[in-house]
Amino acid sequence: MAYIKVSEFESLVKAKKLSGIILLAGDENFLIDNCLKKIEEVIKTDELSREVFYCVQTPAAQILDALQTPAFLGDRRLVIVKDLCDIDKRDAQIFIDYLENPADINCLVLIYRQSLKNKKEIAARKELLRVLSSSKYCMSVSCAKLYEREIEAFIRARFKSAGKEIDYDAPSKLIDENGLDLANIINEIDKLLLFCKDKKSVNVGDIIYAGGQTKEANIYALTEFIYAKNKKESFLVLERLLSQGQEPTVILAAITSAIKKLLIGKSLQAQKGESFKQLLPANMLWKLEKPFAQALSQRTLKSLQDDLNYILE
Repeated sequence: MAYIKVSEFESLVKAKKLSGIILLAGDENFLIDNCLKKIEEVIKTDELSREVFYCVQTPAAQILDALQTPAFLGDRRLVIVKDLCDIDKRDAQIFIDYLENPADINCLVLIYRQSLKNKKEIAARKELLRVLSSSKYCMSVSCAKLYEREIEAFIRARFKSAGKEIDYDAPSKLIDENGLDLANIINEIDKLLLFCKDKKSVNVGDIIYAGGQTKEANIYALTEFIYAKNKKESFLVLERLLSQGQEPTVILAAITSAIKKLLIGKSLQAQKGESFKQLLPANMLWKLEKPFAQALSQRTLKSLQDDLNYILE
């Protein structure tokens, strides 16, 4: 069977349609570990019928002997080979020969934690991967690292499955904060789900406020809460900034800047009667922020002038 995506594999797992041989191959460890976890949940074998081997420690013949042994209590024995990327030429050929007529009483999971595009891989391993991925007896799952756009889709799907919405620009912010490592991103998503348990949607401010303990992150969060007219959260962030030793002048400058941006946008609207997105210069990137747009619609020119005068007094 040709390589399938993890999403397709998960559908097959739900339907309990697993092959007797499963190859998990790629350089994204989180996907490999998650797929292995799902396999174990389906097979539900007892500990005595679950065996883990490493090619550098155990000859292929011994691994296949274990595969021929019936399960002790469960329906199937689960044999896991965790380092197929280290298999030597002789043992690779033994597995290739086995694939001609494999036993179907148990389940063999082969794990290859390397990029499938690795040009330096030895010929014997390349041939083993080719035979596995083309065999009708083997289910081959591609666990390659995801591109940024794929991770954004992954993040959206994760929040959707948890019953949450996420703002358009929030996934990219989550990636900016945590890189493209899925394990880190999953940890942050879990943290956000706890932090936003009473909210229907998650925004950029939530990401920074929940995970950011730096002064810069809290300054951004303060701006977000000012836009949202949330006094309680604004004071909480303000207290955190002061406890971190942030200079009061920096905090005051951030507050003044937030109100100044709103004042400029509202003034332009009042002068020309157009939306702020049509009026502001292209280099003013904050015009695209959803919290800013909402804040602008909730305020009058006079209230903003009063706020700025209060700060300057």
